[in-house]
Amino acid sequence: MNGTGRAVDAEQATPGADDTVELPATLSAFGASPEAAIVIVRHRSVATRVGRAAVALVVAWLLAFPAIFFPVVHFVLVPGLVVGGVVLAGLRLAESRTLARVRGVCPRCHAALDLAPGGRFRLPRVVQCGRCRNELTLAAPAGPAG
Repeated sequence: MNGTGRAVDAEQATPGADDTVELPATLSAFGASPEAAIVIVRHRSVATRVGRAAVALVVAWLLAFPAIFFPVVHFVLVPGLVVGGVVLAGLRLAESRTLARVRGVCPRCHAALDLAPGGRFRLPRVVQCGRCRNELTLAAPAGPAG
């Protein structure tokens, strides 16, 4: 559902820079019937992604500098932070849609869920119920048959 109360399909969502969109989804657990859920997805602009990638790179490289002065450990830590910064920056640059929030009901214990898993938006995805600690599969809702 969007801000006007209308349902928004993934194909119909054409947001601008850094907009958030609510999409329908399902939460399922092994041996339990699926429950409806709402996912809130943040679409990130190119400028935002470049900024986040630059911050990740700078932080990793700033941590690599003082690591030079640790004997023996610096042989692993410095190259790890330099390469890790580049990899993390690449991941942040590729993250055009972020899973901001999941709202729904646990299919196993029926507890209300309001999760903030973060990370790149892709379905299916595994999230965890905070009450019963079961792994729940977050998936796109099944379309109409036929």
